[in-house]
Amino acid sequence: WECAPGPTPHQSWFRQYNRLWRQRAAGSRDQFEISYHSKPALRSIESAASVVPEAAVRGGTGRALTPEVQDQMEAGIGRICTGIEATYGVRISLRYTRGCPPTINAPEPSQIAREVARAVVGESNLLTHLKPSMGAEDFAYLARVVPGCYVWLGNGDAATATHGAKSGCMLHSPHYDFNDDIIATGIRYWVKLVETCLPR
Repeated sequence: WECAPGPTPHQSWFRQYNRLWRQRAAGSRDQFEISYHSKPALRSIESAASVVPEAAVRGGTGRALTPEVQDQMEAGIGRICTGIEATYGVRISLRYTRGCPPTINAPEPSQIAREVARAVVGESNLLTHLKPSMGAEDFAYLARVVPGCYVWLGNGDAATATHGAKSGCMLHSPHYDFNDDIIATGIRYWVKLVETCLPR
């Protein structure tokens, strides 16, 4: 962001316009997430706190559940930047870098995974209607080449109780503690999967 009157107000407008755009993205607003963070403003005199910065940097991440929505997201952010430039007389340099693609399970491998999990843990412990995750996963690259299915094995709630934290901590929480009791379940699942996919 580079402009004579200062870039800070225009960053606020960018966030507001982006919120409105997402609300109007009918049919896809539940398929992507955008989060932003501001980096320190660039000042012409670093030691003078009263000097209005001549430029600022805003970064963030964008996650989508399909490549098509990812294309729409990139194009939408570009239109917002172009509009703010024209309206307020600022110059915006947009750098949009594609990171990890969405992890998309293929139908046939998913069906096999469901049948195997059902046989191992029972129908009552099989969850197939969870909300899609926006987490980045390296498996996504493999799934783009070879059809596959990414499966979650529940860690349970009890393993987090010793830390005094809320139960059900996610993997990247500092309070997460792997539940050793599920190792046997994981082994049974993989053995059954091999027996199903590679019969003698």
